[in-house]
Amino acid sequence: MTRMPVIALLVACSFAARAADLLDVFRQAQSADTTYAAARAAWAAAQERIPQARASFLPLASLSASAQTNDRSISFRDNVTPRSSGDFRSTGLTLSVTQPLYRPQYAFAYQQALTQVGQADAQLALAAQDLILRVAQAYFDILLAQDNVAFAGAQKTAIGQQLEQAKRNFEVGTATITDTHEAQARYDLTIAQEIAARNELELRRRALEQIIARNAPPLAPLGARFILKSPEPATMDSWVGLAQQANLQVRVAQSALAFAAHEIDRNRAAHFPTLDAFATLSESGTGVGITGGTGNDTRTAVAGVQLALPIYQGGAINSRVREAIAGEDRARQDLETARRTAEFTARQSFLGITNGMAQVRALEAALVSTESQLASTRLGQEVGVRTQVDILNAQQQLFSARRDLAQSKYTYVMSLLRLEAAIGELTEEDVLAVNQWLDKAAATTVAQATAPAPATRTTPTAVPETPAAVPATPSAIKDEPEIKPAAALPAPPPQIEKANAADTAEVLRTLESWARAWSTNDVPAYLASYADDFETPRGMSRSAWEAERTARIQKPRKIEVSIESPRVTLESADRARVLFRQIYRSGPTRIASDKLLVMVRRAGQWLIQQERVEAEKRM
Repeated sequence: MTRMPVIALLVACSFAARAADLLDVFRQAQSADTTYAAARAAWAAAQERIPQARASFLPLASLSASAQTNDRSISFRDNVTPRSSGDFRSTGLTLSVTQPLYRPQYAFAYQQALTQVGQADAQLALAAQDLILRVAQAYFDILLAQDNVAFAGAQKTAIGQQLEQAKRNFEVGTATITDTHEAQARYDLTIAQEIAARNELELRRRALEQIIARNAPPLAPLGARFILKSPEPATMDSWVGLAQQANLQVRVAQSALAFAAHEIDRNRAAHFPTLDAFATLSESGTGVGITGGTGNDTRTAVAGVQLALPIYQGGAINSRVREAIAGEDRARQDLETARRTAEFTARQSFLGITNGMAQVRALEAALVSTESQLASTRLGQEVGVRTQVDILNAQQQLFSARRDLAQSKYTYVMSLLRLEAAIGELTEEDVLAVNQWLDKAAATTVAQATAPAPATRTTPTAVPETPAAVPATPSAIKDEPEIKPAAALPAPPPQIEKANAADTAEVLRTLESWARAWSTNDVPAYLASYADDFETPRGMSRSAWEAERTARIQKPRKIEVSIESPRVTLESADRARVLFRQIYRSGPTRIASDKLLVMVRRAGQWLIQQERVEAEKRM
C-alpha cells in the first residue's frame, strides 16, 4: 500500500470518529451553550422568590446584647465638697419577637412571587426552544454551505472541461475566440464563487462552535429517509388558535400581566391598617455608681399587639398606584403584541411547510428537466445548433437547481420546528424526529468533499450529472437499529419472589387507565396518575412539566398509546416496577419505546413516581 492511500484512510477514520448528527450536536449545546446556562441560572434564582415572600408571614425574632463601661465624674458647686469620680459597668440583653397578623401587602407580594416562578418556568422552556432552533439553524446552515462548496467545485470542474474543449476547438478552427473567452469568464467567476462559498462555510462552522464550545464535527446530511409530511391538523386556523393560547412568549406575557395586576393591589394595600403581635424580653444590669448605693438587675417582659394606620404620606401611595396602573396597561399591550406575533409565526411556519413541500417537489422536477436540457444542449452542439455558451448556461441552471433544492429542504425542516415552537411544543422529541432523516454514515464523505483544497492546484472530480435521489417513502425505510430487548434492560433490585395477584392486577389497571387518559386527551386524568413527588425530567418544576404535558396532550390531533408485554415486579407492599413496550402513534409519527415506571401506593391508589425511557425506535 502506498503512502497516500494510508493517509487518506487515516483521515477518513478520524472524520468518521468525530461525525455527529443533529441530536449529538444538540446534546453538546445543552451542556455548553452560555445563553441556555444563563437561562437555567435565572430560573434557579426565580425559585427563591417563593420562600422570600413566604418569610413575610413568619415571625421575626431578633436578639440584641450590650455591655458598656461608664466613667463618670461629679463636681459640686459649693466649692467645699471635693470632686468625685468613678466607673461602673452596665449590661443589657433584649429578645424581641414580632408576628404579622394583618398585612395585606404581604399576601399580594406572595401572589406576585408565585406568578414570577411560573413566568420563570415559561422563560426556561422558551430558552430550551430557542436552543433547539439555534442549533438546528446553525446545523442546516453548515449543510447548505457544504452543498454550496460542493456545487461550486463541481461547477468549476464542469466549466473547466468546457474551457479546455473551447481552447482545443479554437486551435483547430472549429470555434471562435469568443467561446474561449466566455468559458474563461465563467471559469474565473466560478473560482470566485467557490472561494466565497468556502468562506461562508468557515463562518457557519464558527457559528456552531460558538454554541457547542468545541470544534464543529462533520455533520450528517439529509439522507434517503427524508420525507415530506403535512402538518396535522391540516388547517392553519387550528395552529393559530393553539399559538395564541400556548405560545411560550404569550405565557410569559400573561404572567407579566398577572404580576402587574397584583402590583396595583399591593400598592393600594398601603392605605390599609396593619396589625402585628409582639413580645419583648429584656434583662439589664448596672454596677455600683460613684454616689454610693448598690448595683441592680432588671428583667422586663412585654407582650401585646400593635395597630398602625397610615394617614398621609405626601401622596406617594397614590402615585405608586397610578404607576402600577400604567404598568398594567403596558403589560396588557405586550400580551397583545405577543399574541399577534405568535399568530404571525404560526401562519408563516405553516405556509413554510405547505409551500415548502410544493417547492421541493417542483425543484425535484426542475432538476430532472435541467439535466435533460443539458443533455439536449450537448447533443445540439454536436449537430451545430447550440453553442458553447448554451452549454455553459445549461450547466449553470443545473447547479442552481441542485442548490435551490437543497436549500428548500433545509427551509422546510426549519419551518417544521418553528411551527412546533409557535405553539410552545418544540422539545427534544422533535429533534429526534428530524434526526431520523439524517445519514450519519455520509458525514465523512461530505466532510472530505468540503475540506479546504490543498496548496497545489488540482482539478476536482466532476460530479455525476444524475438526478438527485428521490426521497424514500416510509415503506422503504429499513435496517432501523433494534431497540434493547426487555432482558437487556437494567435488572430490578431485589424483589419479592411471588407477586400478590391482586396488587399486580391493580397496577396493570392503573397503567391501562394512564394510557387511556393519554389517548383520549384527558389531561386531568393523565396528570392524576402521577404522585406528588414524581421525578420530573431535566430538573423541571412540577408546574412547568404539567404545562408542557398539557400542551402536548391537548394538541388537536389523534393520539393513540398502546401497552404491550407489561411485566410487574412488586418490591414491597407499596412499591412496584413496571417494564413494558409502549407504542405511540400520532399522525405520521410512530415511536416504539421500552419504558420503566416506578409506582407507589398512596392512600390505596397506585401512582407513578418515576418514568424512564430505556430504549426508543422510530417506526
